[in-house]
Amino acid sequence: PALLKYRMRVNGSGAVALWRTQSGVLTQVAITGNNTIPANQKRWIRFEIDPDPSGHPRLRVRVWGTSASSETTSWNLDYLDANDTLARVHRMELIADGPKGIKTWIDDLDAWGDMSVGVDSSIKTIYLMEESHLDIGFTDPPDTVEQFYKTSLDQVLQNLDADPDYRWFIESGWDLDRWWERSTGAEQQNMIAKLQSGRLRLAAGYANLHTTTAGHEEMTRSIYWSSRFARDHGIPLRTFVQDDVPGATFAIPEILARSGVEFYVGGMNTPFGGKLTSPNHGDRPFWWVGPDGSKVLTWITFDSYAEGLDYGFSFFDDLNALHTKLGKKLPEQEEAGYDWPEMLMMRAFDNQYQGFHQRDLVNQWNAAYTNPKFVLATPDEFFDHMLATYGPNAFPSFHGDFGAAWSLSHANAPHVEAMVRESHREGRAAEALIAAGTVLDGNPAPRDTIDKMYRNMLQVDEHSGPGGWDGYFTPEEMNRNNTIHYSYAQTARDTAQQLVGEGLDRALSDLPVAGNAVAVVNALGRARDGVARVQLTPDIYGTTFKLVEHGSGNEVVYQRLDATSEILFRASSVPAFGYRVYDLVPGSPTAVPTGMLQATPTSLENDFYRITIDPADGSLTSLYDKARAKEMIDPASPYDFNELANLTKSQMDGGQSPVAVPPSTASAALDWNGPVAASVVVNRTGSAHTQTTYKLYRNEDRVEFENVLDRSLMPYVNHSTATVAYTVTLPFDVHNFSIRSETTTRFLDPLTDGFQRDSVFDWHNAEHTLAFWDGAKGALYAVDSVDAHSFERFWSLAPPSWSHGSGLVLSRLEDKSDEYQFEDGTIGPYEIEPGASPIIRSTHEIRGMNPSFDPTGASRFGFEALNALKTRLLAHRPGNLPYDAVSFFAVDAPGVLLYTVKKADDGDGLVFRLTELTGSATTAGITSQTFTLSSPETVPQNENAGGAPLSMSGNTVEVPLQTGPVGSRRTACSAPPTPCSLRGLPPHTTSSRPPRSMIPCCTTASATTTWSSEGTCQDRRGHARDRRVRGVSGGGHGSPGPRRLPRASSALAA
Repeated sequence: PALLKYRMRVNGSGAVALWRTQSGVLTQVAITGNNTIPANQKRWIRFEIDPDPSGHPRLRVRVWGTSASSETTSWNLDYLDANDTLARVHRMELIADGPKGIKTWIDDLDAWGDMSVGVDSSIKTIYLMEESHLDIGFTDPPDTVEQFYKTSLDQVLQNLDADPDYRWFIESGWDLDRWWERSTGAEQQNMIAKLQSGRLRLAAGYANLHTTTAGHEEMTRSIYWSSRFARDHGIPLRTFVQDDVPGATFAIPEILARSGVEFYVGGMNTPFGGKLTSPNHGDRPFWWVGPDGSKVLTWITFDSYAEGLDYGFSFFDDLNALHTKLGKKLPEQEEAGYDWPEMLMMRAFDNQYQGFHQRDLVNQWNAAYTNPKFVLATPDEFFDHMLATYGPNAFPSFHGDFGAAWSLSHANAPHVEAMVRESHREGRAAEALIAAGTVLDGNPAPRDTIDKMYRNMLQVDEHSGPGGWDGYFTPEEMNRNNTIHYSYAQTARDTAQQLVGEGLDRALSDLPVAGNAVAVVNALGRARDGVARVQLTPDIYGTTFKLVEHGSGNEVVYQRLDATSEILFRASSVPAFGYRVYDLVPGSPTAVPTGMLQATPTSLENDFYRITIDPADGSLTSLYDKARAKEMIDPASPYDFNELANLTKSQMDGGQSPVAVPPSTASAALDWNGPVAASVVVNRTGSAHTQTTYKLYRNEDRVEFENVLDRSLMPYVNHSTATVAYTVTLPFDVHNFSIRSETTTRFLDPLTDGFQRDSVFDWHNAEHTLAFWDGAKGALYAVDSVDAHSFERFWSLAPPSWSHGSGLVLSRLEDKSDEYQFEDGTIGPYEIEPGASPIIRSTHEIRGMNPSFDPTGASRFGFEALNALKTRLLAHRPGNLPYDAVSFFAVDAPGVLLYTVKKADDGDGLVFRLTELTGSATTAGITSQTFTLSSPETVPQNENAGGAPLSMSGNTVEVPLQTGPVGSRRTACSAPPTPCSLRGLPPHTTSSRPPRSMIPCCTTASATTTWSSEGTCQDRRGHARDRRVRGVSGGGHGSPGPRRLPRASSALAA
């Protein structure tokens, strides 16, 4: 039967009224006169609902005074609802406008019925999913948390032995990873046996991430640890769980579905905002559909992963408490529209395990009551039951993104955020270079080192981080917690840099040069132009030389940087995942720069932009886009462009606008003024915004400026103030605009791509590019060290709608907090980043755009602005790679981004990941100028199995890219391809006498071979080898034919 609401209400005049819902709207149906309940006088009230002889609801109200025992027999109100038939009273509530939190209620069976039933509800069976929620920190420092998961999982194994009906779910791979490294071989075998039994299950994710801040490759790598473990030990991996964070990227369904992970559980913590209105309670479970059409069966909570505590499974609840709480909470589910007889209930808490406490309550309940029945279960068992009972078509489908919830928290540790974002970019570059190197030298990739980089990256992007809530830590624990989190980021960054160095060495190890030369390396998946910077040795820098592009012979203009013995020059058409060589030739330079570049202490201008600097405070008074003939700064804004501003937590709670913090003085001076780049340095006093360097490059369509903030010059933030957020104001002359933010696999339209909710996370995460435009103009914006950007104001809570009226960009540079309330209640200072420099740097990149969105151009801008060309200074040496330029790997479709190339997990081949950006079906071709490709196949995203073969045309792998279904709330949709793997490379002979500048025809671990003048293959020890070696062959210009190389697989994934 449909649920109706009846209400008895006492108004401010003391009148008592009866109300009922009509078409969902409460309507008054009867009322007494005023002062039926006089002011400041005690009265007793009876509100009664019962059926009349015809079964219609009769509502009656009696009011009396004196005492409870003095009840009269007459009714003040007596109303018969002749339109409806009473089946049962679902719930009765008393709500008063007194102190918050006071709610008196009467359960159905307290009103009438058989108490021995339990709770009268349409929900008949509850699948209780028990787990521990991982916080890497928050409750304790990470090293203490590591030890907790060792001891708690030991207890779980013991309890699984003790009770064959017991179930447990390991929420995060991190838990098992830490347990595994602390356990004996016998313990590990016991763990495997329990996981294979199905009573213990492992989640696909490594940790609970801020998924909207995860790097392009990092989100996929978050499921690698569990995927490898499941593959190696023969256990199923079916469910991905994300707890606590109420936001999640819409890339998750495609990553999971393409990895064979069937289910998603979101234990979302929504008291601070973000609760969905659609899908709602009654839509669960539902198919969460990604932009490419991939889908996973999904269950989300509306009361967080700890919802079981509210239902009677709290730490000290007994059977009576369970009955009381269930009687209150189950009717709420029915009222919210949940109508399945079965329900999944999550019972978890932060780094916590209570042994058999929940199991004992379940057993007591099932022995005492008939409804509902509890089943200890893993989420797989719940989903399997629902699919088997009702079929997959019974559940609705929803497209959407959950939003960038809580990602602002990273701003409290700006160095940590800067280092992990650098590791995102450098890690992808390193793997691509190493992948090429593995084919060239036949040696494996340093998988353990790469895994260490991603493990630390994931531990930073996990949702706990440095700092914490009041009252949890002692001073020593807080310092230890923050030191460990800082080390995660530092290790990720340092390891990425180390791997880039190894990748450059290996990818260029067989590159021949005739004299001194510079190899410019492009570690991105598109050919590009860009500014290259290389440090020369003193014996070279101190000479006169020309810079000549090898192959074309074109002399290139360069600029000397005397302070560092570097040269700066513009490299052209550097191949995708490849290099171009520039020779350093003795002699006076004669090249003349083309294009405009002019500089004064208060202005910079090139062919694309003219910027004017205010010497009084160092802000910009004009940023004129010459290419599009538009002034980009809003003349009506109360803020200067690039002016320091801040907000306290209370101001952010109220949604106030930023407060400008001008300097006392400022001075501007020319810094660089050469043929390649020009810059102006602004120094300020009386401000934490101590310096800005503005730069323009010749022939470059972007404006760059680096801001320097000095944390030691920011005022001390005491405990009562809590936090002061710092930003620089960038008021663009763009209004009522559209937005695209570049997320894990593609661009998101936050205004339309999100799930429906009554509050939004009004900030935007962008790995590279944030785009916004109105009907006249727009801007592309990228920042190297910051992942959260707002428009108009900062919010600490989720507001009801998006800010997109004024193009005032506010990047969250620093959230400063200096005091903490420790475990003993004392308040004192603490360091969020122990030992870190007080200097905070951020580099901002801007490009004007037309009033329409080009996803390919926006992607190219951000990737190239934040990923500098890499360089190596080389001296005379032999080698077999092409001397001038080569692409190791490339894709031929302009709207397709090849963003990852890596060595396959099993060591056999390479893995490629691509994404189609424009939403158009196409066929992308993956090719190599250096290697011969063959036997391509699709593989899962997590590389856990093989797949279907792909077609080839010559040396090009053909990858059909079909767009996924477009949801009703989307204006555009782009889709990645199916993953593919290249296994084995066939002969590719184009001549019998190849040139010397080729890759080796044979490679072993001990020797590299070249072609002799006689056309035989010989290694560098002079030993002849037969040319017709089976296996992978080197390709390119005049390939020498098949050569022996380790087989490498390239998988196309997204």
